[in-house]
Amino acid sequence: MQVESGYGAMKHGHRNWTQRLVFVVAVLLAAALPWDAAVAADPPYLPHGAGAYRDQWQAPSVFQWLDPNLFTPNNPIHGVFEGEVCVACHAGVTPTIVNDWKASRHAPAKVYCTACHGNDHQQLSMPKPETCESCHKTQVSQYKEELKAGHPAHARAMTPDVYSNAWQMHKPSAEVVGCAQCHRIGSVGCDSCHTRHKFSAAEARKPSACMSCHSGVDHRDYEVWENSKHGNISRAEADETDWTKPLQRGNYRSPTCAYCHMPGGDHNTVRNTVYAGMGTQEVNRGASEHKAKRDRWTGVCSDCHSSRFARAQLDYMDEAVSISFKKVREARRILEDLYKEGLMEPMPQFLAPGWKGGHAAAFGGMNYNVPAIERLFYEMVAYATTNTFKGAAHSSGGSATYTFGAFEADKYLAAIKSEAEKMRRLARIEQKVGVPYQPSEFWKHGEYTDTLKILKEPEGKR
Repeated sequence: MQVESGYGAMKHGHRNWTQRLVFVVAVLLAAALPWDAAVAADPPYLPHGAGAYRDQWQAPSVFQWLDPNLFTPNNPIHGVFEGEVCVACHAGVTPTIVNDWKASRHAPAKVYCTACHGNDHQQLSMPKPETCESCHKTQVSQYKEELKAGHPAHARAMTPDVYSNAWQMHKPSAEVVGCAQCHRIGSVGCDSCHTRHKFSAAEARKPSACMSCHSGVDHRDYEVWENSKHGNISRAEADETDWTKPLQRGNYRSPTCAYCHMPGGDHNTVRNTVYAGMGTQEVNRGASEHKAKRDRWTGVCSDCHSSRFARAQLDYMDEAVSISFKKVREARRILEDLYKEGLMEPMPQFLAPGWKGGHAAAFGGMNYNVPAIERLFYEMVAYATTNTFKGAAHSSGGSATYTFGAFEADKYLAAIKSEAEKMRRLARIEQKVGVPYQPSEFWKHGEYTDTLKILKEPEGKR
């Protein structure tokens, strides 16, 4: 056994004692601090919001963790600290965070808290994609390429999709925090999928990483995938799957969200299989201008399927989408005729003003402050029509037809026709008896309706 002696042993012993002293001081400091009082000091709302309309709305305080540009440190600690001190102190204050960090690849690489949050406790920050970019240049560069793609794209999810959107601006801001909790991927970026502080690539490859945002009535990506044979196999073999393997051909028996949308680990998730407008706009995805993307899509499928089969599946998707929009156009014409005839109950001028003031027919663009028949049309487009596309795109024919898509659209079309018929019948009766329809005041005013804000266009947009 070799024994260290002399100056080397003295250095080693001094370092051990220094580390122990740092740890003891940090733990004692953590135990003595009034953490609860510091947290309680946050007001419910920040002085302003963010984006082009930042001065016209107030963000709830929780937005500081949804948009790092809004974060301000609020703690009683003063001083500049090395990473080892952060770890030692937070082992007592937030032990789960430290345990996650220790299990991450950051720990052995000595990427401490200071690399992402800074070392001045009064100037701490929340990380942005640019923070990660210093080490993960390729991934962040690919992510930022999505900005050129148009809606939908992860990189655009906060700006402009939230900060220039009627719901976020018009409604009470606390009501729509749920939008930002998913759309934060456009401002925070990486840890939306690689959750902190483990930042696991294996975790991000699992479908559950995508499920929390890509699910629900208006974008049932997870549900339709889960109902497909791809989803069946993946769930059946989830415990046997080695999620540490990279997203390369042959590494996974069944395609998952990441495998198809991020082949080879490409962080530009719209490069291969995602099209502008999702399912709410009629896009001829088989058109010549989309050929390069269609070829990449069939290439993703070729790990298991022939290109002939893949193209046939995508051709079916195109046709299903085309048929679904025949229903949309039929329903829209019914609404247009009601507006032209002045029979909509109520007409736009009898509603509360829109988010930019004034009054206009929504035609599926809004799901509130609209007549009931407009709400039906919104659900038809945003829910049933979108999910017809998503079901077909994820090889889940049952979802596209029965569960979420085509047959649901049939229900909405029937309801819209029935509602329009009632309006016309009532209008004829009212005309005959000489008692015209007079909209009630509650369409314009009410305890909730009066909270809807009108915003002015920012100087640069006028």
